[in-house]
Amino acid sequence: MTILQAAIIGVVEGFTEFLPISSTAHILIVQKIFNIVLDESVTTFTIAVQLGSILAAAILYIRQFFSLRKVFELMLALVPTIIAGILIYPFIKIFFTNVLYIVPWTLVVGGLLMLWGEKIYKKNVEREEKELTLKEKFILGCAQVFALVPGVSRSASMIVTGLFANFPRRAVMSFTFILAVPTMFSATLYDVYKTQIPITALLTPSFCLGFITAFFVALFSIRFMLFLVQKYTFTPFAWYRIVLGISIGLFLYI
Repeated sequence: MTILQAAIIGVVEGFTEFLPISSTAHILIVQKIFNIVLDESVTTFTIAVQLGSILAAAILYIRQFFSLRKVFELMLALVPTIIAGILIYPFIKIFFTNVLYIVPWTLVVGGLLMLWGEKIYKKNVEREEKELTLKEKFILGCAQVFALVPGVSRSASMIVTGLFANFPRRAVMSFTFILAVPTMFSATLYDVYKTQIPITALLTPSFCLGFITAFFVALFSIRFMLFLVQKYTFTPFAWYRIVLGISIGLFLYI
């Protein structure tokens, strides 16, 4: 992998990780464009750029992790994903052997659900933007489990759930970003443990560049998403998912 490819993938990861458009799908597309073989070094690199995105969210929401109550709420919301990751994820990996072929379907279905959710949300009186309850946070944590399926998107699964349940938009987005930190960090540690990746493997120039670009772009991406939520709906992301999914499907199946 060249320095330029590492930088581009870092930008793609940092920008898409916190948007409801599936970072997995976009990284797979970039890897296909560059004809990058999915070997152990690429897996290691993916972990490095994810760590960059995690750090960005952790810094922006650092105060949340100094409150015992907030930490307890995050751990409770994380429980469904941990259980599903241990019990279900191995079967998902076997079932979806060729990840790229399931991505078009999950992108389109996710986009359609988002459009439906927006339609329902508009019919209700929008709640005052306030803190989510413990029950609401747990529900969003359960919704995150669907992101184990490639192309679903962790953000999208929580956003769609929030729309159908009529949770406050900005509060849902903020919690999505905060919950990303323990979720992605634990998943990254699990990947490192399973693949036995040495720490020195993460210190090559390409990996460091991917980490840095993902970090800075993720900082922008999170702020960009919070700005959009205040002024607009999620409809553009829904249509983007649908168009992207159809485009990938036409390329793969025709």
